[in-house]
Amino acid sequence: MTKGNKPVPAVFVKQNLEEFTIELHHMAKNEMRKSLMNKDKETFELANVIHNVSHGLIDILKGKTAEEALERIFEDEEADAVVGAIALNLKTGDFQGIENIEKPELKKQLASALNQLTKKLEDE
Repeated sequence: MTKGNKPVPAVFVKQNLEEFTIELHHMAKNEMRKSLMNKDKETFELANVIHNVSHGLIDILKGKTAEEALERIFEDEEADAVVGAIALNLKTGDFQGIENIEKPELKKQLASALNQLTKKLEDE
């Protein structure tokens, strides 16, 4: 690893990789959100792949092996997927569609996110 003819310290390389990985993660997450709002399936899928790769990089930076990081990227997401629709009444803030979710933590997170979304939309 050289920069021109000068060696680049490993600490500098690691710092740059950490910054790149975090920025990549945030950008991919934001693109996923925007593409969901715009109902752009292709952009969502691409952003999701990039988001998963960013998680693999984060895992490696935390000391996991490449194999462990790849397992996380390519694990069977369908086993944990929740498929369905959520309806949000923007006038009342009421929502439906999370009643049948069996994972209490996921249900709580969705309810919180929907409440935050309602408040944000009310402020606009």
